[in-house]
Amino acid sequence: MSATVAPEDFDLLLKGREHLHIESHVPGRVRLKFDFSIVSSAPDLVDRGRDVIAAIRGIRDVDASLFARSLTVEYDPEVLPPEWWDQLYGDDEAAARAVVERLKQAYAAG
Repeated sequence: MSATVAPEDFDLLLKGREHLHIESHVPGRVRLKFDFSIVSSAPDLVDRGRDVIAAIRGIRDVDASLFARSLTVEYDPEVLPPEWWDQLYGDDEAAARAVVERLKQAYAAG
């Protein structure tokens, strides 16, 4: 468990939903595109988002590119269900909240 991330930090993933969308997704790799509005609207996500995502069980690598306005996440689809990405960054707020709650529980369980 990372000493710099607490379970409540996963709520940051909800803050960025309106600024992020899935550009491409195959099981094991998801590429998110972001709007620059995220910098002013969710600065704590910009600061801490990478650490929070990296702390999720099953995440293998996180690569952020300001130039490309993208965040590429490589993950183990056997550990982290691919449909969670679609739920987290889809249109259903309740489904996104449910995913974040599952991530918090998994993180807290270590």
